[in-house]
Amino acid sequence: MSYSIEDQRKLQKMRTEKQGAAGIGSGLEIATEALYRSILSPGDFAIDVGANRARHTIPMARAVGPEGRILAVEAAKETAIKLQRDLNAAKIPDVVEIGNYAVSDKPGVGEFTYVPSATGLSSLKSDDKIESYADRLTETVTINRLDDMVSDDRIAKFMKLDIEGAELFALKGAARILRNHRPILAFENGGLRYARRFNYTSVEFFDFFEKAGYKIYTPYATPFGPDWDTGAQPGQLFALPVEKVPDATAILCPPLIEAVFLAMPGSSLP
Repeated sequence: MSYSIEDQRKLQKMRTEKQGAAGIGSGLEIATEALYRSILSPGDFAIDVGANRARHTIPMARAVGPEGRILAVEAAKETAIKLQRDLNAAKIPDVVEIGNYAVSDKPGVGEFTYVPSATGLSSLKSDDKIESYADRLTETVTINRLDDMVSDDRIAKFMKLDIEGAELFALKGAARILRNHRPILAFENGGLRYARRFNYTSVEFFDFFEKAGYKIYTPYATPFGPDWDTGAQPGQLFALPVEKVPDATAILCPPLIEAVFLAMPGSSLP
């Protein structure tokens, strides 16, 4: 299934109408949640990289139930504390492990720019956008590889990453997980802005996914190609293991339909 430019514009319009709705968020967040809710079952394991204030950690935890497990990675110390409070307030069962560290392809320590007034912009590398926030702070954080933090004892079925441009390097540090677990991925796409911030090219980006055996899709269930430096870019991307590509329509279209439905006035999650 594919969608025309006009279809994509309509979806964009509908999702912007729902911006800021309590407990729901943007259409892209809705599509992401609908995707992992359709994938995860009681007892499963999933990873939330860049958990922030539990927007996805909480519904992930509810999807896997008390027998499941969620690894929620949040580098900023203050945000990690608030994340735990959010989980406690939501009365989430003790299935969430909070990893208060950053992730990349090499372990070590690094400088992390934390923005208290816009925590979702906090990042391992800064740029003009982040520097425009007067309240930004720099803190030293531990950097781990996901491969060193996650064993093969429990297979990760889904991984969400929203870490302001560090997604590619976090995935490079999860090469074994991608190879052995074959999770479905959802990650933020900042296009050239993120590539410049973290100094990588589109060739490096797409080559990584090809070698890992993954195919990238837009939230509109259409393949995402190497022309990412032209035209409007989707803010979120999904990636499927190549062995799941024949089922791409069945996997990706129901979340798209749900996102469109939930963007309509008066709609809500069950």
